Amino acid sequence: MDIANETQALLNEQAAKVVTGNGAEFKVHYWDVVPRHYNNPVHKHSFFEICYVLEGEGEYSENGIDYPLRAGTHFCSRPGIEHQIRSQDGMYLIYVAFEPDERSSRREAVETFRSLASSGETCVYDDGSLPSSLLWKSLMLREDGRNRLSPNALQAAAGALLLSFPSLFSSETPAPSRFTGSADVLLRQAKLYIRDNLSRDLSLREISAYLNVSERHLYVCFPEALGKISRITFAASAFAGLRSCWRKAIWRLRKSPKRPVSLRCTTSLASSCERRSSRRATSDASTAERSMIRLSLCGTKAKESDKPVVPSPHPSAGKRLVPASPARQADPVRTAS
Repeated sequence: MDIANETQALLNEQAAKVVTGNGAEFKVHYWDVVPRHYNNPVHKHSFFEICYVLEGEGEYSENGIDYPLRAGTHFCSRPGIEHQIRSQDGMYLIYVAFEPDERSSRREAVETFRSLASSGETCVYDDGSLPSSLLWKSLMLREDGRNRLSPNALQAAAGALLLSFPSLFSSETPAPSRFTGSADVLLRQAKLYIRDNLSRDLSLREISAYLNVSERHLYVCFPEALGKISRITFAASAFAGLRSCWRKAIWRLRKSPKRPVSLRCTTSLASSCERRSSRRATSDASTAERSMIRLSLCGTKAKESDKPVVPSPHPSAGKRLVPASPARQADPVRTAS
């Protein structure tokens, strides 16, 4: 079996139904790889048939319009449209016939392919650098048998290929997108580097060199993220205090042994302790995160000032103020005299 037939058999076996991660599912009627495709009669389909020319030249006719075909050309046969492919010397074609599963797909995905069925370009010429071209080539088997995709990877590549068609044949030019760096990503990278290298001294210069940013940029980005509590830190702190919550609940129940003990009472008591511990964990997690970042950026060891500061109570707190007795009060007349 040659490489074309083996690729065709593999795709029809492992990519007959494609499910993508964004809520789109496709029913693939067939994949086909034809090393020498010449002429076929005028016909139409009730589904999409999208072809990619690997080698050779030819023509594609649709609605009385002839489109020249050459290596690197994508052309789309839409549902219900009569079309024909012609070539004198033969073309190396790979194509797929499919339609979105409207019952299982999200509405946005279905509407996208409905729009593709009614409008868009018919042929797209490429030098082999477009994402769709690279995905087509990734599905092809190599003659040396190396770098063969696993079934899961093949499914993912087939799904990415089908999802690339609406933008490939769209007649609208997409607006250029601008992506800016996020302080959250920088913070996450810095925290991971700090966590994995805590055994040695760290400094602002070393962390900024690892992240490939300036020391000033790293210093400015951190105050923005200091007020955000890490969910991982919060979960770890809350879990660490869970055992102490239940111990306090059991201790309070044992303190009054004559009082009847029930599961409902124990659960309610433990839940009350857990809520108080959760509030403390939130505060401790925020303080611990700030301390870790400050220590890592400054390259110093822990100080007492980095620990949560608990304000000392006022000397008069908790004491009842007793007014002075009339006998001890100063006499305003005697004082004036």
